[in-house]
Amino acid sequence: MKLRALRVHNVRQFGGRGVALEGLSDGLNSFAEPNETGKSTLFDALQELLFKKHSSKDEHVRTLQPYDGGNPHISADLETESGLYRVEKRFLAGPAFASVRDVATGREIARADAVTEWLYATLGMGDRDAGPAGLLWVRQGRSWHQSGGREARSTALASIVADQLDAMTAGERMRMAMDRATSELAPLVDARGKPKRGAAWAEALQQVSDLEEREVDLAAQIEALGRELEERNRLRRDLAARKDDPEEAQRQAAKLATAEQAEREAGARAARLPGLSQQLASKKQLRGNAEQDLERFVQARDVARRAETRLAEITPVLDRLQAELAAAEVHQATARDAREAAAAVQQNAARDVQQALSAETRQLAECRLTELRKTRADAIAAVDATRAHRAAADLIMLDQLRLAAIEDAARALDRAQAKADAQATTIEVAYLPATLARIRQDGAPLEGGVPLQVRTKTPLEIDGVGVLTVSPGGLAAAQEASDSVASTKASLAELLAKAEVDTARAARTMHARKIRLLQDAEAQEGLLATLAPDGLDAIEDEIARLELQTQETQVTDGPDLDQARTTQSAAEAALRTAETELQRARQSWEEQAEKLRAAQQTQKELQTQLETVLTTTGPAKDWDAKFSALSGAVGSHQVDTERLQAELAELAHAEDQLRLARAEVKRLRDALENRDLEIHQIQLRLAALDARFDGAMTEGLSEQLSGAREALAAARARLDQIAQHVGALQLLDTELRRAHRAMRETYFEPVNRELAPLLDRVMAGDKLAFDEDNFQPDRLLRDGREEDVARLSGGTQEQIAILTRLAFARLLARNGRPTPVILDDALIFTDDDRIEDMFTILNAMTADLQIIVFTCRQRAFRDLGGNVLSLTDWTPDD
Repeated sequence: MKLRALRVHNVRQFGGRGVALEGLSDGLNSFAEPNETGKSTLFDALQELLFKKHSSKDEHVRTLQPYDGGNPHISADLETESGLYRVEKRFLAGPAFASVRDVATGREIARADAVTEWLYATLGMGDRDAGPAGLLWVRQGRSWHQSGGREARSTALASIVADQLDAMTAGERMRMAMDRATSELAPLVDARGKPKRGAAWAEALQQVSDLEEREVDLAAQIEALGRELEERNRLRRDLAARKDDPEEAQRQAAKLATAEQAEREAGARAARLPGLSQQLASKKQLRGNAEQDLERFVQARDVARRAETRLAEITPVLDRLQAELAAAEVHQATARDAREAAAAVQQNAARDVQQALSAETRQLAECRLTELRKTRADAIAAVDATRAHRAAADLIMLDQLRLAAIEDAARALDRAQAKADAQATTIEVAYLPATLARIRQDGAPLEGGVPLQVRTKTPLEIDGVGVLTVSPGGLAAAQEASDSVASTKASLAELLAKAEVDTARAARTMHARKIRLLQDAEAQEGLLATLAPDGLDAIEDEIARLELQTQETQVTDGPDLDQARTTQSAAEAALRTAETELQRARQSWEEQAEKLRAAQQTQKELQTQLETVLTTTGPAKDWDAKFSALSGAVGSHQVDTERLQAELAELAHAEDQLRLARAEVKRLRDALENRDLEIHQIQLRLAALDARFDGAMTEGLSEQLSGAREALAAARARLDQIAQHVGALQLLDTELRRAHRAMRETYFEPVNRELAPLLDRVMAGDKLAFDEDNFQPDRLLRDGREEDVARLSGGTQEQIAILTRLAFARLLARNGRPTPVILDDALIFTDDDRIEDMFTILNAMTADLQIIVFTCRQRAFRDLGGNVLSLTDWTPDD
């Protein structure tokens, strides 16, 4: 199964609204948000959706209801091998309902109580033999607790293994057979099943071992004598051959003299190599220098020729550009005169238009003055409204922090009251119809049929009988719960008094009114910013300026406005035309001047370049002679280089020949020296072998070997009889105990194999041992010693718990029962180094598992990776 989406509406802090986690992937999913965001609420909602009937109203379901009441609505998308299904439940107030729909078709699969049965059948939560089903949770502070469905909800992993082991009963007959096999094995074997020291089996084994060693030793001595006989015969033949050839030393001396002469000749040839190599390097350097001189001369000569050609081409261009620049200067002067005349005409026309506008200016100023006076009045009203709203908001003492404290205290009071109700003892009286006697509390009679909750030790007076004292079970816990209710109620009352309200609902209403007042004030401030973006002072200044302008403006007779504007437009058009023409004339002159300057700069650069190059090449009349001289030097050095290279090629193998000649001389000298030494060593070895054979003949090794083999055969026959008897007893004991071990190996070994690489990544070298009775990790094997898991640090226990759950989940997945793993703030005690290893393990496990991580540690979980989840708004379809 995989969880694809989770949605809640009207659950705890999400009262009156809904949120959703959508898009959960196959692998690693993370939801990292601050405290109070709703992570634990989503966690609890999912548990109630899967494991509670929609009609349930128990304590866990009631904790989902917000303070304002209503019906919690929970929905989840679950994907199985058969498809994607949407499970929905609505609890408590209003019409409760439950439904399962096929998301692909929209068809309803189950409804009401049938939803619970569908969950049991689909998720396998009703099969105890299947182990944990549905989901695996690891929650902060509850690392060892395992939630499940129906019976599995309150069943730890220990019970699952225990049920399997309890199903195996060997019976009295099997135990008797095991005891008899053990009693017969005891004199022969030790606790490890090995031969017991001093017993018959161990003695028989030791006797066989001793005789086998004796046989091997004698056989090895005889075999060694045979090899030494062959060696003695070979050495005698070798010694005789060396003594029968007296001229061998003379032949070796002659070979040595010839090799020494060849060595001297090879040394003379090799001695010439360094001098020739040095001469060749010098000639190559001279040839390179000559080639560089020739190349520099040719490049400089080509540059000089190109410069002379370009200087000859640029002279007529300079003459033409100077003539064009003079014409551009005349055109610019003419355009400047025309522009000055048009400007004078335009100034006269502008004066006529200004005079005609004076009457209209006064009228426009009066209209603008009227508008500004109205704007000023509206702005002043906005300022007054803003001040009034903020003053009213300031009178409300309740802020967001106080409201949050009040709501927290109210929730704490509800939890304390619920806990006190759970701890209380309920008494209900049913009086007989004819009796007048009553049971009284503090003198007042108890009403019949009305439950009375007793939280503390309470005396009850019975008319005509006496006093009955009722003490609730767990009196200390009930008193503690009652004290907690009183303390929490006092804290809430103190907070309400400081906020000047009576109830938490009134606090929320008052805080909402304060928010509305502040919002109204902000709206008035926005209106003021629109009316007076530069402030009221700017409006006052503008009003004063316009009033002064209307007072100073006088209406006088002048030219006709339309005619003056027509004349002004014509004059401005003529002025623009004249300015455009002047601009073109200026631009043309600047372009011609720039071209002339560029041509003059090019001429100057070419002349400088030519003068520089001629310092290298010399006059043009000497170029051919200089080229011939440089080419001849290159050719001469090339001839000398080729001659030296030919001589070196002839001596290329001189050093190799010298090394071979020296090796030949050394070999022959060593042969002469080693000949006499080898003869002496052969004579010493022959003397030792002769002495060895004389001793062996007197010991009778063959007769000793025959006797040892006969004794060994008898000892082996006796050992086989004892070993067969022990083997039969051990096989019987093994088969009797096999069934007892089968269930433990079925669960323990696969889980240990899955767990070992995970544990090694986080705690290198450490091993985990399990309690065989309850399948809980109870010992950590570290550095050769055992440590109780309960005494480890909180972080280490936390990591072991998570790794154990992951190992079990992957084992289930590989057996065809994929199980999502949900970690709700389950890594709160893990240090920075180990949390990185845990992140790596979680990512590696996503190949087989769907993992969902809820955490408030946003910064620490940035490097977790995986699919990052976020809340979105959701409204259920009614």
